[in-house]
Amino acid sequence: MKISSSVFWNRCLSLLRISLEPSEAVTELNWIAKHVYQASSPLSLIDKKIERMCFLRGAKHMPLQYLLGSQPFGSSLDIKCQPGVLIPRWETEEWAIKICREIKTGVPLSSIKIADLCTGSGCLALIFSQHLENCEVSGIDISLTAIRLAQENLVRNARSVGSHGSISFSEGDIFELIPGKTLPKQLDLIVSNPPYVSECEYNSNYHTELSVRRYEPRLALVGGVEFYQQIFNIAELTNSQAVVCEIGGQEQLNEMAKVVSRTNWILGAMCDSHEVVRTVIGIRRTSVDWLVLSNLFDLEI
Repeated sequence: MKISSSVFWNRCLSLLRISLEPSEAVTELNWIAKHVYQASSPLSLIDKKIERMCFLRGAKHMPLQYLLGSQPFGSSLDIKCQPGVLIPRWETEEWAIKICREIKTGVPLSSIKIADLCTGSGCLALIFSQHLENCEVSGIDISLTAIRLAQENLVRNARSVGSHGSISFSEGDIFELIPGKTLPKQLDLIVSNPPYVSECEYNSNYHTELSVRRYEPRLALVGGVEFYQQIFNIAELTNSQAVVCEIGGQEQLNEMAKVVSRTNWILGAMCDSHEVVRTVIGIRRTSVDWLVLSNLFDLEI
């Protein structure tokens, strides 16, 4: 069944209501149409389903990933997405791949224990397990909805992840984690994409899109320096040798650096491909094995 030219452009016009460029609207419409066709819908309902999805996207600002049901992550992961769980972003994918490559080529360990705090959809846990051999990854999140989705994503991506190591997901509040119970007593690496959007930024149309505020979980978005302080506290308790966290920019990096012990940690930051300070990297000063991560520093704090 082919969409007529007039219907096609009417659908595009509905998508333009969310301030997409015309070429972006065409691309999104093609993705939506492909998704509906692949869903094996009755031919008589295909156009109505496309129209409905374009309405939800254009008029209701629903994120495309929730409409399509998934988001590609890395080279081969397909992360299932649903309202109530944060959608994986390209920024997170970018730094995760860089960290994995550096570990793979430069960290001389036969096995690695990793905790992914605030795991959400499980995308970080999955990509680290995919890229690193003999790793044990524990994904933890306060949201039971997120943990259930992460477990689904583990099954969904079983072939891509392979049998490099083990992954487990469990519900837990990072401010109440107990080494030996809710996470391993000893860790090598902690990774996290914690809530880091300030209240002011969250309520600003300039900083946070309506689609994000309307559909994605506030719990996974709004937070600040207290999360980084606790992550490094957990690193101390578990004798972690390195910590890698996503961050919201230079100002937040400066605040975070005030609460982390310079005596115990070498701190640096990495920018994303848009030159935004996006990732903080902590390396324990006594660790020789993990100093290779300092190769990724765009600036040392």
